[in-house]
Amino acid sequence: AMIWLIYQFMKQLSNEDERFSAPDLPPAIIDFHTMCDDFDFEYREPFFNPNISGEYADIIGTHTLEDDWGIWGHNLSKALGDGVSDSVYAKRGNWIERDQFCFSSNEIFNRLREYIYNNYGENGNSQRFMIMPNDNNIVCICELCKSNGNTLSNVTPALSVLLKRLSDAFPKHLFFTAAYLTTSTSPFNKWPQNAGVMLSKIDLPKGVELRYNEKTGGFLKTLNQWKANTSKMYIWD
Repeated sequence: AMIWLIYQFMKQLSNEDERFSAPDLPPAIIDFHTMCDDFDFEYREPFFNPNISGEYADIIGTHTLEDDWGIWGHNLSKALGDGVSDSVYAKRGNWIERDQFCFSSNEIFNRLREYIYNNYGENGNSQRFMIMPNDNNIVCICELCKSNGNTLSNVTPALSVLLKRLSDAFPKHLFFTAAYLTTSTSPFNKWPQNAGVMLSKIDLPKGVELRYNEKTGGFLKTLNQWKANTSKMYIWD
């Protein structure tokens, strides 16, 4: 962030003092006439190859998956490591579903806590972690998950409990899930300030005026439902 700010200053300086030249830098968005500024976004990642290459990413100030996420996408199993017990998997009656997780499992929490502590620590730069189910419609309905609020189609309640535990254990890190399949339903209760959701706008049409499009209403309804109990919302375009 400081490198980006320096480039911003260099560009603005070149605009106001002819002794300085910076034709290779993009326009500055900070005028440096005041001592502080506010930004619309806390995370911005246009995912194109040039944006993740060294100095150019510093110049334009974008985030990258490789640098900003400790867990991304459907990679929870990699963070859990090898040799997990059956307690980490989803259950339906006496049947164990090894293609999905039980988010009420203490073993999942303990393994994630160990993974985060060993790789990213408790302090220092805040890291983002995406905690989401595997890519299917299976939901754990063990007794503990049912008591947390899970239904056959909704895993958000048990996942909310896990996100809150991780958020409390690591208040300087950020924990997200995605509103997708079995996590489409928003949480019942407020999430901590360092927990959030990523909403996809895949169902919105592209290249048209969204303000008056009938599908926009559905997207805004979902957004507002999550907004009621979630302070951090990232839009995945």
